[in-house]
Amino acid sequence: ASTSIGLLPSPTADLQSMNNIGRIMCRCVLDDQPLGRGLGRFVFEFLADAHEWRVFKGAHSALAALSDFDPELSQRWAQLLVQPQLAAGLTLDLFDPDAADEEVPPESAALERAVLAGCRHKLLTIREASLRALCDGFTETIDLRLQLGALSAAELLRMLRGNTELSREQLLGCFAWPDASVSAEAKAGFAAAGSDAPRYLREIILDESPETGLGSLGRLHLLEWATALTALPCGGLKDPITLKFYESADEHDLPNVHTCTHEVHLPPYATREQLRAKLLLAVEHRHDGFQIE
Repeated sequence: ASTSIGLLPSPTADLQSMNNIGRIMCRCVLDDQPLGRGLGRFVFEFLADAHEWRVFKGAHSALAALSDFDPELSQRWAQLLVQPQLAAGLTLDLFDPDAADEEVPPESAALERAVLAGCRHKLLTIREASLRALCDGFTETIDLRLQLGALSAAELLRMLRGNTELSREQLLGCFAWPDASVSAEAKAGFAAAGSDAPRYLREIILDESPETGLGSLGRLHLLEWATALTALPCGGLKDPITLKFYESADEHDLPNVHTCTHEVHLPPYATREQLRAKLLLAVEHRHDGFQIE
């Protein structure tokens, strides 16, 4: 769906490709590498073998999973449960194309059954082969379904997606700041060069205003630029982001990042505003390799 938040495997997806993706996803889970926002909640419920008893236990839980994939359709069907009279003239096949072409009584119980059938068709039936191929790859090396199924829906989503929204304090905690110790300060090189770049960066992160700080989405983009992670692992970063003085650069250069080692090299910017402008430009190009090594 064009307005989807979380994607689901295509009904016509190549099954071997789905199997390969499943193996990669398992490795990400074992390595505590969050998957980010890309995949829909239902994929995780299916991989945890919790979809039948948790998603399809009723119309409302099914709509919650559908809303992560197709918010508009979920909202329309949810409205029918609140105002059954709106369903006058609707037939079962409008919810589930495989169902009979018979009118749905405008009653709560009948509508809940129709909505549940529609959610099952949209989330599972038409793409079950793709989902099973994904699951086969996911469980090929080690079967984590028992452990994942023991988590609540919210815990499962957070564990696999990671934290996709960062507070100012969470992002601040991702950095090993040079002023934490004398040795860290000497290693970073800013003090010896008389540069206040780390202080400017800290102030930008803590700034509540999107106009002079980063904003919620900007914080997530900065994390991705510095680490190549699209979300923060639930347990935080294993290796914090370290700051280094960019000796060969001047204030006209962009900051440089080494995502493998989580190192950010900051030129000797003279002002906080200058650092923010250059940082935002570098972060904007985080997907095309610009100033990234």
